[in-house]
Amino acid sequence: MKILILSGSHPRHLYIHQAIIESGAECAAIVMEREGLIPDAPDEVADKDKDNFQLHFEERNRVEREVYGDLTVDSVFSNIPVLECESGELNSKDTADYAMEFN
Repeated sequence: MKILILSGSHPRHLYIHQAIIESGAECAAIVMEREGLIPDAPDEVADKDKDNFQLHFEERNRVEREVYGDLTVDSVFSNIPVLECESGELNSKDTADYAMEFN
């Protein structure tokens, strides 16, 4: 069985993909680099909302690290082919060619 993993780069994504890779299937991956684990709040929101935005993402980061550990793209995909891209490159010819090459 062949599996092409299309994913983001956050720990919750990497945790699932690690299990898929360990299943023994032939895998390759296309990984879109996501925003930072604690992104900046939009400039146009009120200060109170900025504080809540910051608290939300800090807590999400803390919980993900506690539950999933310090997984990285390099550690999870170290033994399979991987194409890393940014969001603007996800639908590019290079990405499509990579997927076609994996068949």
